[in-house]
Amino acid sequence: MTRTGVHEGVRFIRTEASLLGIPLAYFVYEVDGLLVDTGPYSQRRRILPFLEKHPPRQVVLTHAHEDHCGLAAWVQERFGVPVMVHEAYHEEARADARLPLYRRLAWGARPAFHPDPLPEVVVTPHHRFEVLPSPGHTAHHVVLLERERKWLFTGDFYLGVSQVVAFEDEVADHAVASMRAMLELEVDTLFTAHAGVITDGRLRFRERLAFLEDLRGKVVDLRARGLSDRQIARRLLPRRKLITLVSAGEWSTRNLVRGLGREE
Repeated sequence: MTRTGVHEGVRFIRTEASLLGIPLAYFVYEVDGLLVDTGPYSQRRRILPFLEKHPPRQVVLTHAHEDHCGLAAWVQERFGVPVMVHEAYHEEARADARLPLYRRLAWGARPAFHPDPLPEVVVTPHHRFEVLPSPGHTAHHVVLLERERKWLFTGDFYLGVSQVVAFEDEVADHAVASMRAMLELEVDTLFTAHAGVITDGRLRFRERLAFLEDLRGKVVDLRARGLSDRQIARRLLPRRKLITLVSAGEWSTRNLVRGLGREE
């Protein structure tokens, strides 16, 4: 299902990919000429008309996963605009992505593009966006804060309150630390990549932090009893997940457990 809308002056388009029949929703946001992430290449026929109607003057990528930057090369070529991303991703961005089959089927290719430096603050004619580090989902993930409007563009920093699997590079301890830092901010509205627009942001952050800290406490306790991460995952999150099978373990409960209880 594809739909467009506007919330507090922020335009968005929602598209939906599919992986073995599982719907995968994605939201792309444009405000004041700023595009936050580009969306996946597999959704280009749906997203490109939206971008043609609301042409961006600059682009910020929250991180370099293909569902967030799959259209970066097209946007850069079509509009001649800077595509800014954390410098840790620059080398990766300059080459076509080599992706596992399941990710190509769901999100499509990620052609090479020319990355531009990501400043600490991104300015548009009517807004000022602070670029804040939010490690967890990836090591160099960022979010964008518009302090006056109390907006936070979260990328994959917020995917929902609970969590049962994690990506292989994800470190849930870092996500806990990032969530604690975000709760210090005055934030009302979250513009998320997969859950859409959320208007009770601080409440959702508190609930997510409580979930992670509770799970972390259980992991620490079981690890102290001598259980392995695999055993802990089977005890706390016993239901086998289809995405783990499809991804050959790239997404798994074990990854989630492995990243918890390692750091204070």
